[in-house]
Amino acid sequence: MPMPKPAEGESHQEFMDRCMGEMSGEFDDPAQRQAVCETQWNEKTMTIKRAYSTFRIKNIDEEQ
Repeated sequence: MPMPKPAEGESHQEFMDRCMGEMSGEFDDPAQRQAVCETQWNEKTMTIKRAYSTFRIKNIDEEQ
C-alpha cells in the first residue's frame, strides 16, 4: 500500500487520524504507525520550508 501523503489544506490532526487508520493494516504497533505518519507529515512541511528558504549568494571576491 502506498504511504498516505497530507492533502492540501489538511490539518496535522486530520492527516494523523486518516494516516493512522490507513496504515493500521501495515503496522500493528501503534507507536510505529504514529512514527511513520509523523514522518510523512514532516516530509511535507520540510518540502514547504525548503521551497521558501532564502539563500545569501556570496560574491567570490568577498572575504570569508
